[in-house]
Amino acid sequence: MQRYYPIMISVEHSRCIVVGGGAVGERRTGGLLEAGADVVLVCPEIVSARLREWKEAGAIRHLPKPFSPDDLEGAALVIAATGADELNGWICDEAKRRGIPANSASDGSRGELYRACRSPQRRVAVDRRHLWRRTGLVSPHRERIERAIRARICRADTKAGHPAAARAGGGRRGA
Repeated sequence: MQRYYPIMISVEHSRCIVVGGGAVGERRTGGLLEAGADVVLVCPEIVSARLREWKEAGAIRHLPKPFSPDDLEGAALVIAATGADELNGWICDEAKRRGIPANSASDGSRGELYRACRSPQRRVAVDRRHLWRRTGLVSPHRERIERAIRARICRADTKAGHPAAARAGGGRRGA
């Protein structure tokens, strides 16, 4: 079993490659854009309407072609979200050979990193692999776990007078 060291990574102004133009690629791209990354989407065709909007708005660059290892040039991070396990694994292997951290959306063990589960307010990140190994509960109970964590944070923010607590209803909404 691989061992991991929990970290957060700054990708602001960094070239991040997302391979795959569907729903998963859209979610990963959205998170990278929120983090200030320079996102390059590699896929022959963009399936997601939101990805098309981001492309048209100039928020992302699109390379309308199949993935090639040359696409990794200058990348700080790679996310393989093609919907094909074998292809995602190959993309991660190519990134690893070049010393670039990579994530496979279909099989996290193929890359060198995996994504944490974040709350909608983006204030909490939960290590879903650890929870799954320990409890087997992440997928079926993810919303309940997030609500419980969000409620505790909002209660703590309310006590501390944090302005986000007022917007979130002092921890009562969704709890």
